Amino acid sequence: MKKIISVAVALCIAITSLFTSIYAMADSKVTSGDIKKKLNDTAIYLLSEKKADFGAKEAKDLVAYINAGVDVNDYKDEFAKNVKENLESNSGKIVTVVGYDENNNWAPIKGESAGVYANVIIALDYFGFDVKNFEGINLVENFKNVKLNKDHENQCEGF
Repeated sequence: MKKIISVAVALCIAITSLFTSIYAMADSKVTSGDIKKKLNDTAIYLLSEKKADFGAKEAKDLVAYINAGVDVNDYKDEFAKNVKENLESNSGKIVTVVGYDENNNWAPIKGESAGVYANVIIALDYFGFDVKNFEGINLVENFKNVKLNKDHENQCEGF
């Protein structure tokens, strides 16, 4: 009989504990603001670990941080300088490693990429630059004139 009473008391304590924890969980609500704060904190941590050097090739990473709502304004000058240098050294074009030659063979060659242009345009626009007259160059027109390679997605690298 003592065993039955002991088991019954233990069972009552377990059930009470269970309902108490369920009630406590139901009472604490996680808001979208809480989630956004955690995501932002994570992004800030990743940025601090990366010690980011954002340039044309890394524009997709920068845009990902922008889309996540992370304050990336500390990278504005460095990014703009890198894009300017890329344009100056490539006759007014943004050139990065695209990966395929004109015969659609894999090769680590440099060329223009619609994806890189798109991400550079998004980032520069976010920073308040005129993308139709960045250092005297219309990046939107350059983007429109990129020769797309229909057999490979290398031209959209960065998406």
